[in-house]
Amino acid sequence: TFVDQYSAAFQKQNLKLSFDLSNNNFSVLNNAITTNAVTTADLSITAEYVVEACQCGAIDYTCLNFPYPEIGQNDLVHICVFPALANSLVVEVSNFFMEFKVGDVVHLSPASIGTTGPQSIGISALTKSGDIHKVTTRLITSMFEGGNKNFEVEGNAYLQFKSNQQTKRLQDRSLQDTEAGESFFTMQVQMKKKVIPTKGSSSSNSGVVLLSVVGGCLTLAVAFVILKKMEK
Repeated sequence: TFVDQYSAAFQKQNLKLSFDLSNNNFSVLNNAITTNAVTTADLSITAEYVVEACQCGAIDYTCLNFPYPEIGQNDLVHICVFPALANSLVVEVSNFFMEFKVGDVVHLSPASIGTTGPQSIGISALTKSGDIHKVTTRLITSMFEGGNKNFEVEGNAYLQFKSNQQTKRLQDRSLQDTEAGESFFTMQVQMKKKVIPTKGSSSSNSGVVLLSVVGGCLTLAVAFVILKKMEK
């Protein structure tokens, strides 16, 4: 019983309904089951990064104009190694080795693989500016034997991803500070022989000059004596 909107009294009843399903049956027919197509993604990314080398200046890291100047015996040669311009925003050279070859013979290895980066030998020096590594060394005598006029600079560089804004998106894939592959590099340098006077030839030339001077003085002395006698 309701008074206004409030319930004031109610009657409780229990109803019992009986069902007999023992004689009933059912079936599900002609239902086909298909699976959804699986979406796949290839997370393997293949990229080839290139390293270049050039003959560069003594006081800077700029490649010289081609054709490169000839290098003489005992002269310094400067070789710069760097990522190609198209790769320079993504990768950098982490390590490399370099060889000077005449034909198939390796005459000098001015740079080799080090623990934390490339390392030099006694007659070479390694410097770096930005992405560019410079190898400075002298040419050795054996490279000029047999009338050789050029030699090959060959090496292999190892690359790693840069940690800058250009590759920040790779951090989620755990690719930062990991190797980005390797690249072979090669170039040719022209050589020229120098004519260096030996000590023996210098001494001989000095002796010839000295004898010429002494001979000239004797000639003047004899002429002077003869002139005096004629005056008497």
